[in-house]
Amino acid sequence: MQTQNKQVRRCGMARPLIASLAAAASCAAWADEPSPYYLGVTQSFTHDSNVTGTADGPSDSYSSTGLTAGFDQPIGRQRLHASANVHYNRYRSLTELNNTSYGASGGWDWATIAQLSGNVSASANQGLASQGTTAGLVNTTSERNLVKTDQISTSVLWGGAIVGLRGAYSHSRVRYSAPSYFFAESSADAGSTGIFYRLGPDIKLGTDVRLTRTVSPHAVFTPAAGLDPTDPNVIADPTNYSSNTVNGRNIDLTADWAVTPLSGINARLSWTRQSNSSAGSDLDFSGLTGALAVRYAATGKLTFGAAFSRDAGANSSFFNVPSTTSTSSGSGTTGTTATTTTVLSQNTQTTNSYSLTAGYAATAKIRVNAAAQWARAKVLDAALISGTTTVSEGSDASHTYSLGIDYTPARNWQLGCRVSHMSRTLTGTSGTAYSNNSTSCSAQFTLQ
Repeated sequence: MQTQNKQVRRCGMARPLIASLAAAASCAAWADEPSPYYLGVTQSFTHDSNVTGTADGPSDSYSSTGLTAGFDQPIGRQRLHASANVHYNRYRSLTELNNTSYGASGGWDWATIAQLSGNVSASANQGLASQGTTAGLVNTTSERNLVKTDQISTSVLWGGAIVGLRGAYSHSRVRYSAPSYFFAESSADAGSTGIFYRLGPDIKLGTDVRLTRTVSPHAVFTPAAGLDPTDPNVIADPTNYSSNTVNGRNIDLTADWAVTPLSGINARLSWTRQSNSSAGSDLDFSGLTGALAVRYAATGKLTFGAAFSRDAGANSSFFNVPSTTSTSSGSGTTGTTATTTTVLSQNTQTTNSYSLTAGYAATAKIRVNAAAQWARAKVLDAALISGTTTVSEGSDASHTYSLGIDYTPARNWQLGCRVSHMSRTLTGTSGTAYSNNSTSCSAQFTLQ
């Protein structure tokens, strides 16, 4: 009996000790988990051979100093996440281009027990307008032009094991700081609803109906009677422009095939129809659009990607240049007469783009990335002459190549350098051609 009591006392004394050790181990394990919050600083230096994106534009070097912060926190079935960055960009010679850029985004991913899930997200960004990605628009001066893009979106999904229903909506807007770019500002809404079916754990097929609406408040140059359409002050006055709305209707067929956890194919084929409210039916579009993306992991260190897309111009912008015609009397030219009351070039009726990417993890700390992209947009120029609309066709072709290397010497540090080349050729009303080369190196330190 005494021996049994001693064993009971020993067990009683051991339980608090075991509980304490378990609690300590639990705390240690929790302490080793990465924090959902992070805060970082970045610094980069860049040299660009054509800073303004114009024919024979000037070269310059600039530095970018920034702060980054964010968090990613799961809470049961929910997940909250947000990130933000701000950078001060200072140019060595073209100080008029000095600017502050920023980006902020956040979202809420939610789920319920009734196979219902979805998300809500928002973002806001500001930076120098990139002429290489603004089809149909070309910078003609060295003025600083900041572009602001804002977007909110939400989506809902029901089901998903075999059959699921889905819906989505988004609203976005584009604004420019340069007074001469008021005609390019726009806002857009897009909504879709559809159904998908899983053929198995790796293949998913779907179909959706998608509606889009893009409003450009200053799209068409319509000066009042008595105003000179060639007067620069008249051209620069937003009140002399009327709006245009582009309505799009799409039927999407989608397919997703996860060949392996790191390799797969995503495809979309759409019948698309777009109509303009005031720019004339000559700029309407009806036909097939779509996208195809392939990702392939050749080995654990080597990955490849290829993509193709053909889309009709979303967030359409317009380029307005009132035209004039020389008039002659007798032996010589006496002056010019404005024969065109409306000249506009849609941002893009259709754009075909191709891209190739490759990544190689040389070591656990060094990674090399390469990318190439080709894009060609069909741009239509419409002119209202003597009450008759005539349309001429142009193109906007660009080529971009880049090569970069990233080095992570420690968990909190990341270093990198990149070189890139871009060339662009526009034909039609806004015909021009230019190219640029850039080299940049950056460093980032993050606390988490």
